[in-house]
Amino acid sequence: MPDRSSRGLPGDLCQVPHWGYVVSGQLALWTADGSRRTYEPGELFVWEPGHAPAADVDTEYVELSPSDGFAGLMAHVRG
Repeated sequence: MPDRSSRGLPGDLCQVPHWGYVVSGQLALWTADGSRRTYEPGELFVWEPGHAPAADVDTEYVELSPSDGFAGLMAHVRG
C-alpha cells in the first residue's frame, strides 16, 4: 500500500522527481495509472512526478531530489 504521506497532494501522489539507489530492503512504487513496481537492493530508480512509494520491510536507500520541491514535500509530510 502506498505511503500515506502523499495524501493531500495533487492526486494524492508526490509531485517531486527523485533519483536513487536501494541499499537494502524493498521499495514499492505506485503511479497514477495504478501500476506498481518493486525495487530491490542494488537497483537504481527514477521516480517521475505522480508517484506514491511504500516500504513494507525495513529499507535503506539513497535518494536525490531537487531541493526546492523537496522542501515543500517535507513541509507537507510534517504537517
